[in-house]
Amino acid sequence: MLKAVSSKIVQHGALIALISFISVFLCMPFLHYVDWLGDEGILLSDADRMLNGSVLYSDFFEFLPPGGFLLVEGWFRVAGETFMSVRILAVITNVGIACFIYLCCFEACKNFTISAATALAWVLVSQRIYNLQISHHLFTTLLSMISAWAALRGVRFGTTSRGMAILSGLTAGAAVMVTPTRGALAIIASSTAFISPTRQQPALLKFVVGCMIIPIILCVYVLYQDSLIEAFTDVIVFPATHYASINWVPFGSGSRSLKYIHAINLIMVVSICIFNWPHCLRDRVLRTSAAFAVAGFMGAFPRPDASHIVVALPLALPLTAYCFAVLISKLHRRLIYFAAALAFLLG
Repeated sequence: MLKAVSSKIVQHGALIALISFISVFLCMPFLHYVDWLGDEGILLSDADRMLNGSVLYSDFFEFLPPGGFLLVEGWFRVAGETFMSVRILAVITNVGIACFIYLCCFEACKNFTISAATALAWVLVSQRIYNLQISHHLFTTLLSMISAWAALRGVRFGTTSRGMAILSGLTAGAAVMVTPTRGALAIIASSTAFISPTRQQPALLKFVVGCMIIPIILCVYVLYQDSLIEAFTDVIVFPATHYASINWVPFGSGSRSLKYIHAINLIMVVSICIFNWPHCLRDRVLRTSAAFAVAGFMGAFPRPDASHIVVALPLALPLTAYCFAVLISKLHRRLIYFAAALAFLLG
């Protein structure tokens, strides 16, 4: 038993190191490349203002919560305000997302190969579409993936998952304070791992407490800065009345194939339900993975173009890995032939 556990730890360590190395390698071509200064420019310029004494919301307008700005400001204080420090933070964020995609997929499917391949596939696609940049979306994705890993880990551990419940709630609450809509979706998805009619209510309570910690701390920070009214107007009122109505684009705009991933997930889930009915109704891993897949789909809105789909996609990948593992075990070679034919048709 001890040998088996140590062997798994070694495999995990080796694959995480490999994924990290390949992710860094794939980020290298974009290390000195600046595509545009949209979200990245907002975070960098506002963090610079905060470093120089300006007060968020009171001295300048911003419709995002304070989480992303404080994260970048804190990084500037540690690593310096240079172009290379910005790129290092971007690389760390991408590598972190890739590693937690792997960990989440492994918790969902218990397959080393599928999990590692899924993580590396996302890095390759994301660098092609989104490039290397600082973004509140990427920060939210990283925090949401940590929450997803803790939630899936909690499902596997059952009644001993209270520590995972706190971690899942803490990171999901932090995601809310970076991108509110996607953070809220992460909270809803994570909560499905700890909701049970007969047990684990202490875990659910700890999850809820964890969700509240970071928002309360940052609300106190804004109140201390005497900018609570301005923050409410900028972060709540302005996006509700102006943002969504001017940002709508057709789903999958900018990519011919990326928009079909969620549809493929749905087809695979339906197939699994047909094969495993009614046992699938009691499969908490499937339920939690499906909840995160819905969060990954809805997280691309209200601007569901290719770049927003790809940054929200990691939340849907544990379900993809789970479905592949189950279908491979059910169909064996027939699934391989089907997947090859499907890839050919999509191509």
